[in-house]
Amino acid sequence: MIILHVLDKVLQEDSYFRPITKLMNMENTYDLLKENRLDSPQIIRNKYNQPFTNFKNTYLMLYSFINGSSLFNISLSKKVIINVAQYLRKMHDVKINELKLPVVPFKVPEGKNSLLHFDITKGNIFIENDKIILIDFDDAKVGPALCDVAIALTNLFISRKNGTDINGMNIFLDTYYKNNIEQRQVEEPIIKNIATEWLKYTLKNPKLDKKTIDGLENKLLWIEKIF
Repeated sequence: MIILHVLDKVLQEDSYFRPITKLMNMENTYDLLKENRLDSPQIIRNKYNQPFTNFKNTYLMLYSFINGSSLFNISLSKKVIINVAQYLRKMHDVKINELKLPVVPFKVPEGKNSLLHFDITKGNIFIENDKIILIDFDDAKVGPALCDVAIALTNLFISRKNGTDINGMNIFLDTYYKNNIEQRQVEEPIIKNIATEWLKYTLKNPKLDKKTIDGLENKLLWIEKIF
């Protein structure tokens, strides 16, 4: 798969998300992942050695080809879950230094800031020979690592069709916490609160269709039952 990001130049130039700023943030994020040996697509520079190309009213950013399949096409086996949890833990332990990204847009506990993917879905996780490749850092943020944990649990293990995969959740959390049971017990209520806040924040998006809204509201109900 080849990834191409297209950003409209008419986005608000006075906002934090003006196109040039966002593109440079994405470049710095992928560079940081590469430095820490975390697999992700690589940006292909143009003939002027720029990470993006200005074309008419858009900015284009092209990424390297990915040999692999997304989790949409692969079952969430124990091995896959462990590999995903290990990838996220390693990413959250990376020193972000001066990485400039937006902060989490809702209330979260204070603490150490980590690089957050903030959009962990089956479609954004690829697997190639057991190797995890995380794509699409468009919505990357800085904030507590538990934000990504909450989003991952909600998106990977809770669905309207299949209900909740409690066993998969436990495998993920055991791996992420490296079997530190005490820390996990302390932080599980925090994960629940963050998952709830994230779902409420997402539901405020006026562009959501009814099917998506119903799915998110269903996840809210499951979160209350699980924790």
